[in-house]
Amino acid sequence: MTVTPDGRYFVHRGRLWRCSNPSLEPDVRQSLVDELMAARRAVKAALQAGDESD
Repeated sequence: MTVTPDGRYFVHRGRLWRCSNPSLEPDVRQSLVDELMAARRAVKAALQAGDESD
């Protein structure tokens, strides 16, 4: 894995991705990841149901 010199991003398959904050506690980081993934699943479900509301 290639990481940018400042350590904020990594490159995977030619695409730049943001790294997680290394100063976060593991349980806090996991909680934030869980919230993000739940929100992404909700957006996917809304799009599949044809809901275009904000």
